[in-house]
Amino acid sequence: MLAIAFFVSSCAGERAADRVEVARVRHDIQHIALSVERFYLENNSLPTEAQGLDVLVENKRYLDRLPLDPWGNHYAYRLSADGGSFDVRSLGPDGRSSGDDIGAEYPIFEVEPIDDKLSFVSVFGILIVVLIGLVLYFVPTFVAFSRNHKNRVPILVLNVFLGGTVIGWVGALVWALLRDDKESGSS
Repeated sequence: MLAIAFFVSSCAGERAADRVEVARVRHDIQHIALSVERFYLENNSLPTEAQGLDVLVENKRYLDRLPLDPWGNHYAYRLSADGGSFDVRSLGPDGRSSGDDIGAEYPIFEVEPIDDKLSFVSVFGILIVVLIGLVLYFVPTFVAFSRNHKNRVPILVLNVFLGGTVIGWVGALVWALLRDDKESGSS
């Protein structure tokens, strides 16, 4: 009975150790894959199979060092035939490509570059909107100057500094529309 209990506990211990090793492999692979993706973003290409993962540790730019899997083996790197994905894997305890390998394939998605140049139409449209906004903003000033209001300069100042508020804009417009002494004297 004691032998059965010892056997069951040793099997459970091995499974727990296996899970820890598999978790470490998955963590290492994700870390390596992120470094490969950073390499891709900076170089617009994946490392070749000839470069392998060693290119990631040159000048410690992407990784300080390449980790070994829990069994002391190097992680394997493979580039797909079309160059659109890569594979990072641990070859497992036997160190050979077989059914006990742990790994994942990572596709690389092309990101369309953002067009830095604004088209003529969009620039023209923005200018038209800004121009219309300025005309509407200065309506009180235009009214005061077209009516030759005696307080046209103070109305301009009020319009410039407080025209951004509804009260300031409406106040400047009402003031510009009020009759001044010049108008009442000329009638």
